Amino acid sequence: YEIKALIGRGRFSRVVRVERRGTHQPFAIKMMEVEFPEGREVCTTELTVLKRVSHPNIIQMVEVFNSLTEFTW
Repeated sequence: YEIKALIGRGRFSRVVRVERRGTHQPFAIKMMEVEFPEGREVCTTELTVLKRVSHPNIIQMVEVFNSLTEFTW
């Protein structure tokens, strides 16, 4: 993915507009900081909800990447 622009920022996360390399398909990626307990809890809750939700007006989670300090989807 190639980062194009910052869309927004919150207490534990930021959302960026990206393009998938090769296809140039646009996506929004959310990056959540998980190095603090509150960030981990927020991230876990949000991922659990997104895995269970399927509706045309709600974003669909495509991929999840994680590191020692961030979850990205």
